Amino acid sequence: MPTVHTYDEASISFTKCDGHVQQIQNRAVTNENGLIRYFEEAIARGDPNRDLYMARSILVWMSLMSDRRRRRDLPHNMCSLVDENSFLPGTFMELCSAANIECQLIMGKAKDITYEPGSNKEILQGVWNSFRCNNVWHLVYTELAVSTVKGYRRGGEILLENDGNLAFQTQTANTGYTEAIFNEFWFCTHPRIFSIHAFPEESSFQYVSSERVKNENDFKKCAFLQPGFFVTGMTLLTVDACQMISDKGRCRITVGCPSTVLKDVKFKYKLSFIEGSGEINADTCMHLTRMVVYSPGMDEVSFTISLPVKGKYTFSTSVITPDLSRYWECFEFRIVCLEVDEHCRNIPTEVAKTGLGFTHEALNFGLKHPSQTTSTLEVECADQVPGKTIDLNSIHFRIAEDRINEVQFASDYIGDDENIGVSEVRVDHDKGEVVLKAGLKKKGEGVLVLKGKDKNGGGDFKPVANYIVSSYRNNEADHERLVKKNKKKVLQASKRDAKEFRETQLRDSVHSLQREVKQLMSVLNKM
Repeated sequence: MPTVHTYDEASISFTKCDGHVQQIQNRAVTNENGLIRYFEEAIARGDPNRDLYMARSILVWMSLMSDRRRRRDLPHNMCSLVDENSFLPGTFMELCSAANIECQLIMGKAKDITYEPGSNKEILQGVWNSFRCNNVWHLVYTELAVSTVKGYRRGGEILLENDGNLAFQTQTANTGYTEAIFNEFWFCTHPRIFSIHAFPEESSFQYVSSERVKNENDFKKCAFLQPGFFVTGMTLLTVDACQMISDKGRCRITVGCPSTVLKDVKFKYKLSFIEGSGEINADTCMHLTRMVVYSPGMDEVSFTISLPVKGKYTFSTSVITPDLSRYWECFEFRIVCLEVDEHCRNIPTEVAKTGLGFTHEALNFGLKHPSQTTSTLEVECADQVPGKTIDLNSIHFRIAEDRINEVQFASDYIGDDENIGVSEVRVDHDKGEVVLKAGLKKKGEGVLVLKGKDKNGGGDFKPVANYIVSSYRNNEADHERLVKKNKKKVLQASKRDAKEFRETQLRDSVHSLQREVKQLMSVLNKM
């Protein structure tokens, strides 16, 4: 998975120092030096990562003290460091200085909670920090690390679809409320990630190699990828831009994700219309069955968004996995629609929840390597070509040798028009594959479900994979070529990141050895 932090996550654990900070008694903290001495108690003498643990302890303490109740018995001279009027990046720098840690205040533009992707509004000024440990500079988005804003809503939008449920709800602005929750994502965040959210006035504070430095235009236009995107190891496989232009009223967003993680990832999403960007009303939307189609694959996920009227939209997602205690914001895009989608899709609710295309459920039935990775099977229907019989198109799947005699398959169209097409499933034992064939009796689209069950286990057929059989032309093949091209770029970038991280580790090791040699020489000189 791509690196999220600039320390070695495999060897560094903050459990001990975080727990030590949680047990602090405010009355015992009379000044900054006393606070630092308390933090030192949880750090082994001579630990080469002392400054990393200390900076973490400072930030966790600041987060604790952002809760007014926890500050109640804090001495006045210390309370001023963390009360509502305090300047948090300044506090972090002051306490780092007290702990003899080299620290910087960095000024620039920052995408805070009010940021609107793709908007012409000026991105606000912000201040954050960096500190040095073992000759490596680590970035800290101080305000986001110390507390979390919940319930914020910017307003000026109409919610159209929420997790597959149609809505037409005007969103009023809400400032939300702040909770004292420490967010470790923003502590030592990798510069590659940090550069999406904050742009320093001095390019040297991006802490990347010269060929990877962003300019302000890059910062404004790049895709707005959020913490949930990175903690699940996702990669963007479509255009790296916060604003997308629909193609014939349709927009596709695809992200990659390790298959071991993706099978347990759950998404929430919202599609909203920006008020004043076009003419829209409830009647226009409420007769539509679905505007967002979710298509999970083995190592990627796609969202196909059909737009009913011209105007501007926002599409946002959040994710959760068994390792996360809550949903994390994942990504948000602005979409500009210049031409409406004439074929908004009718996707049954049960299909929308599991998603379209080849899913992890297919693996349980021994299927693998589908002949097409897209979720739409394009066909010519009989009434498009006079005198022609129904044209069948097919998808081929390889099937595991140990499962080919244990399972059986069937297929059905589901939805409003179950008689829109024909289909058949054939198991080819000689070739070791399953062939799904489908066609349409008339112009339109139908949802086809490939089902399977164990021959000896009894019970009903279970959905294995879902496809849209369509007589309409689409650009899914072009989109798939773009995804394949970007997968290669992501792989190259990953190798480059791994190389740079290894170089950083080697520099750390050299720095630690130099320090040990210096200490030994000092001891020898005193003998």
